[in-house]
Amino acid sequence: MTEAAGVHADINVGDFALSVGADLRTMKDEIKDLADHTRRLWSRLQFGTPIKYRRAVSATVPASGQVVIDLGTPDSGTWWDVEAVVIGGEDYTTTAAGTAGLYVSAQVQGLSPGTSELVDIAQVLPNRAFYGHRDIVLQEREHLIAVINGATPGQVYVAATTVTSYNVAAALGKLTNVAGV
Repeated sequence: MTEAAGVHADINVGDFALSVGADLRTMKDEIKDLADHTRRLWSRLQFGTPIKYRRAVSATVPASGQVVIDLGTPDSGTWWDVEAVVIGGEDYTTTAAGTAGLYVSAQVQGLSPGTSELVDIAQVLPNRAFYGHRDIVLQEREHLIAVINGATPGQVYVAATTVTSYNVAAALGKLTNVAGV
């Protein structure tokens, strides 16, 4: 027996009878709903997935012997968790005079932001430092700045960082029911 809205079949073999039926419209709607649900979940996963970000910036030291290197700021709507910073010459084998301070500051003024914004120091260059989860956090509009003092004028210094960038709204607030997505 066949119907326009669905498919039904009856099978009889001796004393054994089997009846199978499916409403194609219902199946189509259920598959569409499942695909929409999967698409929403995938979108949330992409929205909430952190991104590894690496940046290196170089600068030539002026006659003053102090150089300020701005390693950047999180994009609007994101925050950074700093994982590593390397400061030194163009290569790890390059002798680099001076000391360095690492700062988190809302302003980049071409000079040291001061101790109140200092997050780490390097007494010897080149220097590499690794940080744990949320040891150094940058919010929107804050800059990660390396200030090198006592550097050799005319020499190129490099500061590089690895951060994980998180979406500020990745947790999606208190109003989202994960089971009801």
